[in-house]
Amino acid sequence: MVHALSANLVHFCRYLRARGLDVVPTTAAELLKSAELIGFENVDDVREAFRAMTISRPEHRPIFDDAFDLFFGRGWKQPRPQIVAPPEQMSMKVPVLGAEPPSVDDDEAEEVDRKSVV
Repeated sequence: MVHALSANLVHFCRYLRARGLDVVPTTAAELLKSAELIGFENVDDVREAFRAMTISRPEHRPIFDDAFDLFFGRGWKQPRPQIVAPPEQMSMKVPVLGAEPPSVDDDEAEEVDRKSVV
């Protein structure tokens, strides 16, 4: 369960960051530690602890609450974390080292050249 929870917390933090909260990469590890200390008996305790660790502005509270409900709102008695993929704009393609660059035909190259001139 810890592995699924930690993966879900990483996605939870990415989700919050994508919505404008100042969440740093180490936040997921800190949330996992706090959840282990608090326990999972009371969802309100976990919600309050996570909220205190992730929001710094009052206007972020509704964003946090919606995200918490999305990620942890159901199945609390029998934890089955929902893995929610980050929004599309967060994913990026990383080139593989040593791989051939994608080929570009002449028409595409001309289109790119025209756009860079404008």
